[in-house]
Amino acid sequence: AIDFETDWSRDYSVADLGAWAYCHDPRFRAYLVSFRGEDGWEWAGPPSKAPWEKANGYRHWISHNAAFDSEVFACLPATLLKGDGPDVWDCTADLAACLQLPRDLSGACREGLGVTVDKSVRERAGEADLFAPSTSEMEDYALNDARLCRDLWERFQVRWPERERELSRHTRLMGRRGIGFDTEKATEAIAVLSRMAYDNGATHITIDTEKVG
Repeated sequence: AIDFETDWSRDYSVADLGAWAYCHDPRFRAYLVSFRGEDGWEWAGPPSKAPWEKANGYRHWISHNAAFDSEVFACLPATLLKGDGPDVWDCTADLAACLQLPRDLSGACREGLGVTVDKSVRERAGEADLFAPSTSEMEDYALNDARLCRDLWERFQVRWPERERELSRHTRLMGRRGIGFDTEKATEAIAVLSRMAYDNGATHITIDTEKVG
């Protein structure tokens, strides 16, 4: 299990921007990563100091909201990561949704594991004030999220059909690639629209072709 913690604020959040735009924003910074292996190995700290060679030895990764964590991973410097990441990256949030559990980690753990998750540390991390959590608090928080992600996986992955797993991975890929767009057809349509507008008396029409493309 792998979990990233990143900077956020009330006017800069993945909930508002989506994973791709959030991670490619100039304000983006991943300051913490945590791991929990199936053999009990775990680590938390800055990505620049993370044992990526050890992490890359695990060829199957899981995250709670893998669309976000995989995008963060993709935005880290390749020279830092010492590898291309896993062969398979699965999402325990999608697993929870498939089984009709709440999708968020707190809800999934409450309903699926009978565990109450305290997210107040994460909330305080987004506020620059005297009550901001310490480094050790954040590392403990991140490690707990990675542990809970693994706990959800160990408890419920046997009930997640392979077809649903493939759909989860494919949907994530579609979301990262974006929608298909036929630029050539759009350019032709712009020309037709311009002629029609002119024929109907328009003296001026402006279309931003860069935005269209």
